[in-house]
Amino acid sequence: MGRRIVLVLCACAVVPVLIFGLLAARNANTFGSAAMDRYLTGFSQTNSRALRSRLGAAETIVQTLTARDVGYDGSALKQQVVNSRAFRSVVVVDRDGLLPGGNAALRPNAAQLLALEAGQTVLLSAMLKGQLPAVFMARAVSAAGFERLAYFEIAPDWLWKDISAGASSPPLTVVDAEGKLLLNSRNLPPETATMFAQNITLDGERGALTRVLGWQAGSEEWRGVLTHVPLVNEHVTAVPWAVVAYDRQPTFAARAVSVWNTLPYVFALALLCAFPAALYLARRYAAPMALLRAGLPALQQRQFERLPLQGGEEPRALVEAFNRCSSSLEEQFYALETLGEIDQLLLGSADLEHVLDAILSRVQTVTRCHSVGITLRDADAPGRARIYLPPNG
Repeated sequence: MGRRIVLVLCACAVVPVLIFGLLAARNANTFGSAAMDRYLTGFSQTNSRALRSRLGAAETIVQTLTARDVGYDGSALKQQVVNSRAFRSVVVVDRDGLLPGGNAALRPNAAQLLALEAGQTVLLSAMLKGQLPAVFMARAVSAAGFERLAYFEIAPDWLWKDISAGASSPPLTVVDAEGKLLLNSRNLPPETATMFAQNITLDGERGALTRVLGWQAGSEEWRGVLTHVPLVNEHVTAVPWAVVAYDRQPTFAARAVSVWNTLPYVFALALLCAFPAALYLARRYAAPMALLRAGLPALQQRQFERLPLQGGEEPRALVEAFNRCSSSLEEQFYALETLGEIDQLLLGSADLEHVLDAILSRVQTVTRCHSVGITLRDADAPGRARIYLPPNG
């Protein structure tokens, strides 16, 4: 029994600690996810604001450079661009948007042509083999009296300076609504870029909305925050852009590693507290319970031995009650045996007077009286009787 008490108390100490550990691990996972979302959100929004500011500055420069006639071939414009860190080159083409040689890589669509006619600056990107997409700003200009288009190629070193992630920063990607990876700090698969593009909307661009994304690539889970780049207020018309900061999603076990590392010490402390308590209870209750376990079968054998008083107050009171019950049963069994002997004496003797002394002594024992007697009435002598007393009174 003592062993069972120890096991039960140790289990009662360990199980709550285990449940507490699981709850603490769950909270650590929740807080870890929230902290990761906050960090990625801040990083994404910071880079989105920086990108918006640079594109706005570039658009202001473009407006300034195209405020006057740029010359038919844009020679005056090219001379000014040489001194600008924001642009790598500029080319002036006809209104159809075809580059020299008939290249239609930057040809504006109908909506963009409408924006150009309205005096807006259009942001375009062109895919270059083996390189990141080149980013251009297109604007309608006056070239020697003719309406033409000027394509300003934004210098990548200026546009992406401090935007790409550093060694200690999470991966960063700039993507547009068409799925073009304008900046990619890591080699993202095309399906991931498509997933990003599906979450970029015009409403999101107008409100600079932020969205938390989660996806799985291979056997790893990833989590990212997509922040739209609001270009509407910068008078720039473009396919919506977004900045995505992302990182690997730690597993539940990894986030709760501090809990798992602490849990063995808590287990040990709980067991150190439970073990002495278990020993105390075992010593207090085990010995009396063992005596009662041996004493109860003895009653069936009519062995009415008194048990020694051991243990604490409660088990001691239980042993005392057992002893009282044992004494009562012993007296009752003795009384029944005595009455049985009296019946045998009465039924086994033809001369009643010879067995009266034995009967009287047994009656005195059963009744616990100081003196007993038997009166025999004589049927032949009415009104007369004989009284028999035991020899000891």
